[in-house]
Amino acid sequence: MPQLDALRAFAVGLVILEHWLPHNQVLEAINPGYIGVVFFFVLSGFLITKILLKNRTDSDNYAIPKAQVLKKFIIRRALRIFPIYYITIFACFAVGLASIREKFIWYVLYLSNYFVFYTQNWGGPLTHLWTLAVEEQFYLFWPLIILFVPTRWLLLVISSFVVIGPLSRFLIFTLFDSHLTNDLFALILTPSCLDAFGIGAVLAYFKQENSDKQTVQKTFSILLVTLLSLFAVTWLIIVDSYQLILVIKGSIIALASVWVIHRAGKGFEHPLMKSILENGIVVYLGKISYGIYLFHNFIPYLYTLAVIYSQRYNIRNPLTNDYLFTEIQNPIVRFIIFLSLLILFSAISWHLVEKPINNLKKQFQYVNSRKVTSAST
Repeated sequence: MPQLDALRAFAVGLVILEHWLPHNQVLEAINPGYIGVVFFFVLSGFLITKILLKNRTDSDNYAIPKAQVLKKFIIRRALRIFPIYYITIFACFAVGLASIREKFIWYVLYLSNYFVFYTQNWGGPLTHLWTLAVEEQFYLFWPLIILFVPTRWLLLVISSFVVIGPLSRFLIFTLFDSHLTNDLFALILTPSCLDAFGIGAVLAYFKQENSDKQTVQKTFSILLVTLLSLFAVTWLIIVDSYQLILVIKGSIIALASVWVIHRAGKGFEHPLMKSILENGIVVYLGKISYGIYLFHNFIPYLYTLAVIYSQRYNIRNPLTNDYLFTEIQNPIVRFIIFLSLLILFSAISWHLVEKPINNLKKQFQYVNSRKVTSAST
């Protein structure tokens, strides 16, 4: 599905805009980084659930133990996510980047989102890793739900997570309001993100079951009425208008995202949309988007360190006698240079580390082709 890869590129681009552009009222109002993150969560919920549902069906058809499917799911996810993540945080530890040594265990265990919430401190260039912690925590319990919940209850259980997300944000604002130094910290705990994963999972369920239009409309209508009821209660209880927006906002973004993912999964046919979403460069950037996301916060930080050390140790360019690294005053030039470096590092990471390790997934196929052949004969 190349159009979904392209959407990854645009989603990570929104996050970069949030973190690299000077903050102003317009940027804070739009909050493009949050839109990008919610989109990623919806897409993860859709793709992971789609994989698990397919293999649940195969498990039933070919008498494959569900525990075996779970084991292979964990191995395959670990091969995709762990290597470059741990290489990155161990490199940060080695050079003592952003005081990571004091909180290293939180990053090793994928619990940085809870550490950030507890300390009420974003953590500089490590800030964005909270989303990877949320994803990993989601992977711990979601396969158990999709593989082992009885079929007759599965849609109801999946759908309940669409409500758990905004309900969690509401409860955090009502129970921990005095602890919050910034209302945005309410968005980074895993329960607060579950509506995005859940909405993506509902779409995957309908696609796997080939559900009729009436069932889909009925389910989404019930979800919409439930969410609107929750939002109404929230409006009556929460006085702070910004907090009210944050309770609602994630669900609205998730609903819009799931529509885009649904359309891209089928393939946008409009000539302009099709040409953009199937452009080779855009699709490639989507393919390496994990590295782009993982590294993007480090580029400006490391460049700033390079400028500081050039001046501190008088490191100069032998041709011009200027400092080897200097502040880039033009924001457009700075953005282009940083983006070029980011794509370069991410491409190197993909081809030298991520892709070769990712290819090892072939050793852990969910269904043995021989078993499928023998079962069908």
